[in-house]
Amino acid sequence: MSRQSGIAYTPLLRRLDTQHQVGASRVQRKKQLHDAYYCSTLARVAAEHIVLVDDVSTTGSTLESTVRTLVQAGASSVRAVVFAQA
Repeated sequence: MSRQSGIAYTPLLRRLDTQHQVGASRVQRKKQLHDAYYCSTLARVAAEHIVLVDDVSTTGSTLESTVRTLVQAGASSVRAVVFAQA
C-alpha cells in the first residue's frame, strides 16, 4: 500500500505479549489487548496523522488498543484501514 499510495511506511507499534487472538472471546480479546502494544519510535509519532492498516477486524479490540497507544504517544489523529471484518 505504501508503494502504491506514495505514503511512507514506518513500523511504529510493537506488541508486548505473544498471545494469539484466534478463537478468543470478545471479553478475552479486550483483556489481552488492553495494554498489549507500545510505540517503538515516539519521535516519529508526535503531531503526526497516522493511517493504521489491519488485515482483519473481529471485535475491534486490536484497533482500540493500537489507536489508544498512538494517541498517548502524541499522534494528532489516527485513521484505520481494515481489509476484512469477521
